[in-house]
Amino acid sequence: YDEYVHACGDDHLDVDHVVLKARREKRRKQTSPTSKSAERPRKRKNPKRDLEQRRQRLAAIMQRIEAVETRVREIDELFCEPDYFARTPVDEARERQAERNRLQLELRDLINDWETIESQVNALETRLESR
Repeated sequence: YDEYVHACGDDHLDVDHVVLKARREKRRKQTSPTSKSAERPRKRKNPKRDLEQRRQRLAAIMQRIEAVETRVREIDELFCEPDYFARTPVDEARERQAERNRLQLELRDLINDWETIESQVNALETRLESR
């Protein structure tokens, strides 16, 4: 199996890796210009409005990051309770672990988005200051 994974470069049994890869592909498709939009002339954007929109997006991302981190902490605290796994049905524990894994993937994506938008905001601020 290791040789197969090495040959094709994709571990289909590693769910976290596959989900993350699918999200990146989806995001890449959404951000890449379509042929129709590439043919249209681009309108000039208002840099101040663009900056404000990106700041609002940053605030929304930061709120979501906080919510996801809080939920992950709650799940971790549950897992740390004495006898949690002894008194909790296996299916419920698996569901919580799956939820935690999904949240961790979402958190990574949110942090990547946050870093990207933060650098865009900094670039826009620099450009506006130099005017």
